[in-house]
Amino acid sequence: MEASRWAAWFATLLDGEALTIVGAGLGGEIVRRIQLGTATVSDVIRAAWELGRDPRELFPVSFDDFDRLGDDLLGRDTESVTQGM
Repeated sequence: MEASRWAAWFATLLDGEALTIVGAGLGGEIVRRIQLGTATVSDVIRAAWELGRDPRELFPVSFDDFDRLGDDLLGRDTESVTQGM
């Protein structure tokens, strides 16, 4: 699924209050991109973390797919990042 579709799907999970929380935590830029449908997958992952939610539970992909996606986005092994959750 392309990044804008991920963002649109994620945005449907958020209500106005959650968007305000994300906007406060990330300067509003990520919220604007999510609302415009131009957010990247990494934006959506950051928004999920900002909301205190595990992005692996929000994305309709397997953990292995999520881990590979994170590796690609972050340039590192996300398994070590997500193990402590």
